Amino acid sequence: MKLRTFTLVIMIFTICFLFLSCNQEEEMVEISYIQYEEILYARDLFFSWKIVIDGEPFIATNWFDRNTVFNRLWMGDASGQLYYTDLVFVRNEAEAVGFPDSTVLAWPEDDIAQGMVNGLHLGMLVGDIDLDDFGLAYPITIQTLVDDWEKVNILMRYIVNERRLMNELSWQALPYGAEAYVLDTKAFLLLEDTDAVNRVLGRGRGLGLGRNDSLELLLVVGSEEAFFHAVERMEEEGLSLEEITEALQD
Repeated sequence: MKLRTFTLVIMIFTICFLFLSCNQEEEMVEISYIQYEEILYARDLFFSWKIVIDGEPFIATNWFDRNTVFNRLWMGDASGQLYYTDLVFVRNEAEAVGFPDSTVLAWPEDDIAQGMVNGLHLGMLVGDIDLDDFGLAYPITIQTLVDDWEKVNILMRYIVNERRLMNELSWQALPYGAEAYVLDTKAFLLLEDTDAVNRVLGRGRGLGLGRNDSLELLLVVGSEEAFFHAVERMEEEGLSLEEITEALQD
């Protein structure tokens, strides 16, 4: 009888221990997952970062320094305690003050961030996306990237990864900054057809025209058909982009 009671107590203790361990493990996984999503979001939008290393603030605004931040985010002491436990998005570097050393700060750089915003707006047009479905209001702004980052993150993944409406936003936002996707948006509004825009870009590439050059010529002539006629004239008469643009505007 005593042996049976003792065995029963051991079994109950073991079940309770396993249950608590599972709950703790699930909580740890959830926390790591949320933090990881935040990091991916800030990384993909090329936010700048601020962390404290050995008591000194470290600001990361370039590739090399950002990698330093990424390599330290999950570092901890000998006991396994993480050095950094929170990631907070702020509007700019001036707001990244007054936080404990365990908090990592990140913020959007205006020029690149505006290019990202332009890309999101283009994705909405191309995909006929209603922002209400994502709990967002038009227009998306740089401030929206900070205040509603979770909703913007869902929208961005939907546009880029699920619907594959466009490449990563950084593809244009990095080289062109605030001017990124401006010509693409105007071209889509003009032709109202992604395939038509792609045909224009493809024909332009065949003549050695860059993406922006093709889109600028399209906006000058006003239609896909007129663009093809202009390109044929360039080929037949040996005209440069500047010459054909000037001739068309005369």
